[in-house]
Amino acid sequence: MNGKVQNNNRPPRWFMVVLWIMLLPLLAYPWFWSYVEAGGLVGVDYATMRPLVYMFPIYVLLSQYMSYVVYAERRVLAWMLQGVLFVMYALCIWLVLC
Repeated sequence: MNGKVQNNNRPPRWFMVVLWIMLLPLLAYPWFWSYVEAGGLVGVDYATMRPLVYMFPIYVLLSQYMSYVVYAERRVLAWMLQGVLFVMYALCIWLVLC
């Protein structure tokens, strides 16, 4: 082991890069929130939409944290969390553009 302590509970570095890349769209959150608050969404109930938009960054951070924690034992679950997060980002873009 060359004097190094190996930690098998940590995900590999390439997966850490994936986690950081999936956090980057969160930087566009202020733009998304301002678009929702400006009333740019036709036919949307803002009383329902406001709490969902407030909770979105919390969901993103918890999803990334859980992916980091469970990767060592449940890799498929970690990838499923990343897939659901990707779909959420796609739906936010669809909501704004359409």
